[in-house]
Amino acid sequence: MSLSSAMSQSMISINEYISKNETAKPSSVAYLTNRCAALYTFISGLIVEKNKKLSDECLLRAGKMSFEATEVLRAEYGNTLKEATKSSLNTIFKMIEFYKENAANNYAKTGEYILGGYMEKDTQLCKVIYEKF
Repeated sequence: MSLSSAMSQSMISINEYISKNETAKPSSVAYLTNRCAALYTFISGLIVEKNKKLSDECLLRAGKMSFEATEVLRAEYGNTLKEATKSSLNTIFKMIEFYKENAANNYAKTGEYILGGYMEKDTQLCKVIYEKF
């Protein structure tokens, strides 16, 4: 494995996902809301000591996005509340791990965890997605 492939991002950007998928499909709505919940949760943890108010706002947004994903899983796929919640949270936790890995790699490359990488653009897109709900 080359150094460049070891330092590459482990998830595609939200923009790339949107360009390749029909965003109105329930599976896409669930993915995007889970993805934003993961990003907001990750950012909250990253900034909690420097900006508690913004960290709390990120957690509120994460909760709302997670709720939306759970509702899609219930309404569109017939999951029970327990099944939908478990599925959504498992996905979010996996995504957070990818964000942690990518942020560490971005920091090693640029000195910034989020800025200058795909996560910066993901943050902007999640704001748009959040405002739609």
